[in-house]
Amino acid sequence: MMQDTSPMVLAANAQKASRLLKLMASEQRLMILCKLSSGEQSAGELTELVGLSQGAASQHLQKMKAEGLVDTRRDAQTIYYRLADDAARQVIDLLCNIYGK
Repeated sequence: MMQDTSPMVLAANAQKASRLLKLMASEQRLMILCKLSSGEQSAGELTELVGLSQGAASQHLQKMKAEGLVDTRRDAQTIYYRLADDAARQVIDLLCNIYGK
């Protein structure tokens, strides 16, 4: 299948890829995304995983949610996160295959 390689399409795709890679450039966000690649996790579990304060972990999670990488659901007092972006999932899966989970 032939892809459109017009300058406008390339620029738009480069912008999307750059945005994704910038979000993944943080070790903590990368760890969170790797954990989410295996399924939904609570905010508390993710906070414990990255070893940050609840506020700092929440900032990372909110940034990824605002950019559409993750989505949430609430169950009583607990917020659960899951991967919401297919491109992010593919990149995370590739990185996990290269570097291990």
